Parts: sequence; C-alpha cells; structure tokens
Amino acid sequence: MEIITISSIYPEHAALYNYASQAWNTNFFLQQLTEKHHEPNMIVKQSFAAQFGSLEGFKNTFKAHALGIFGNGWTWLALDKDGKLYIKNTYNGGSLFSMLPSNSKGLLGVGNEEVLNIAVKRSEGRNSSVANVGNINSVVPLLGLNMWMDAYLPDFGYDREAYIESFWKVVNWDQLSQKLYKKE
Repeated sequence: MEIITISSIYPEHAALYNYASQAWNTNFFLQQLTEKHHEPNMIVKQSFAAQFGSLEGFKNTFKAHALGIFGNGWTWLALDKDGKLYIKNTYNGGSLFSMLPSNSKGLLGVGNEEVLNIAVKRSEGRNSSVANVGNINSVVPLLGLNMWMDAYLPDFGYDREAYIESFWKVVNWDQLSQKLYKKE
C-alpha cells in the first residue's frame, strides 16, 4: 500500500501507481472469493440494514455503483475513519489509498499546488517509509468488485448485471464479517 499511497501524488510515477494499485486491487478481489456459497451472518446483515436499509438495499446500491462505471474500474465497500460503511468507485487502476483529496481529478499536474499542499499536509509528521501514510488509516476495504471488462466478458458477455449477481454467490462473507468485527 505504501507504493500506491506515495506514488499517487507524483505525475512522473503514474505508471508505478497504476500497476501497484491494480496488483493490490486484483489480489484483494481474489482473496475475498470462496467456492462455497453461503449467506452473510447477522453482524453483516445488521451493519447493512443500519446504513442501507437491508442486505438487498446494500446489494442494489452496490450494483448501481458498479453499473455506473463507464469503462474499467472497481466498486468498493469500505469503512471510513468513523466506522461508517460507504460504497465508492475507482476508475482504471485507481485506488482507495491515494493521498489525493477525494475531489481531485487524478494525478497531479503543473499548477495543482493546492492539491499538492493538501497531500503534503496529510503526510506531515509521518515517516514516508512507513506504510501508514495518507488515507490508509482512515479506509478499511471490506469488499471489492472488479469491473474491468476482462473480468466479466469471458463468462457473461456484456451482461454485467448477471456478473454482479453471480458475485454475491462467491463472496466470503465470513471474511467480511471478521473485518467488520475488528473495526467495531
């Protein structure tokens, strides 16, 4: 994560950022899958009900985000620093661990001093060789869905909805529950 975080603010490190982020995203995606279909436990269902109305409410909101991706990207369920669940899309090789403010349009270019100042301020007083820089401490990814075309085209063609529906059958809900339980 350190490579992703540090390289996110330097335009000359765009390739490094994209490759590191994509490798991390793909690894996370694969690690959360299981062969055995099972339903989420009560902890997960209650957490989803508190913020999305129900498990189905969560799934519908998550699906709407995923279907909203034009091109390649990732849809994430994460916990913020206050322990609240949120859903966010990242695009192409984007990451939840970027040091850039959430309203920035991407890697820095000439003239983006304000964004650079925010990123530098976030890292002040921290050793850049330590992995807990930037937003890493404030984001806990719980679930990630690969919405790159090569993830769904071979098995589902252009039917992204069927791909998303099949995703729920292979999510390791126990793993997600453990992450939720640790944070609460």
